[in-house]
Amino acid sequence: KVLRSLREPVDCNGIALNPDASIGVSLFPQHGSDTIALLRRADIAMYRVKRRGGGHAFYEPYHDEERLSALELAAELDRAIDSHELVVHYQPKVSLATGGIIGVESLVRWHHPRRGLLLPGRFVPLAENTGLIKRLSLAVLGRALADNDLWRAEGVDITLAVNLSAQLLHDSNLHATINESLLSSPHAQGRLELEITESAFMADPEGAIEAITRLDSAGVAFTIDDFGTGYSSLAYLKRLPARSIKIDQSFIRDLATDERDASIVSSAIDLAHNLSMDVVAEGVESATVGELLRRLGCDFVQGYFYGAPMPASELLPWLLREDLRLARS
Repeated sequence: KVLRSLREPVDCNGIALNPDASIGVSLFPQHGSDTIALLRRADIAMYRVKRRGGGHAFYEPYHDEERLSALELAAELDRAIDSHELVVHYQPKVSLATGGIIGVESLVRWHHPRRGLLLPGRFVPLAENTGLIKRLSLAVLGRALADNDLWRAEGVDITLAVNLSAQLLHDSNLHATINESLLSSPHAQGRLELEITESAFMADPEGAIEAITRLDSAGVAFTIDDFGTGYSSLAYLKRLPARSIKIDQSFIRDLATDERDASIVSSAIDLAHNLSMDVVAEGVESATVGELLRRLGCDFVQGYFYGAPMPASELLPWLLREDLRLARS
């Protein structure tokens, strides 16, 4: 009943907001004999259900073990940022109009000495919850810009997309931070794209619009990532100087067989084009889906059919082999 009440739509200055909630529950005396212990264990249960996307959960003793494991991993991540265990892989972005490769998206990976190769979903949320996300984001940006300089030295001129965390988007020093990074990597001028999620934007729409407008005037492009999965308002969307939207792969996966997905994707493409934005579809894994997207008017695609994420050491030879496609883009 509490969850239902908290999830009721809220009108905020004419904008419909859809809040969510995560509730952790601990019981007396099973889970603690005092307020401090009960609140701590309710908090542990709450964070566990939050990672699952919301709802409620009762505390279980094994949650303590998970909590300790997360704290241990956070300490290891803190060291990893400075010890070069983090690597950046790059996934090509392809033009459906020409078939040419027009850019890459940078995706962080962690070569953990004991746990092996960890994907972002394993440690990025942890970085967000422990205050490490800014350092992590800047480390990825610096590495990506350095790799871009190497590609430019080889004559490869493509756009470079880097994911921007919500915390960094709303950081008061964002403009100075990005400008400083660009000064150390002049080849990225006019070629850098920052990707933000709808939820990151809606955390503070007015602040986000101001920050994005300043960077847009400096030649930094913005893409709204995972489009369709958040709660972005059309009133704000029309004011946002984003260059493109990226349709979430959950709408692309069954595009060839699900009419509702096709309708949603078609509408999103029309909306973006009417707002003078380009459209990128992510998660494209077949020629059939790629052709459907082309017919719907989608501009660019990413996915394993066109190219899997790969380390910089493999990307440059791959790009040079694809030289004709680069030239055609």
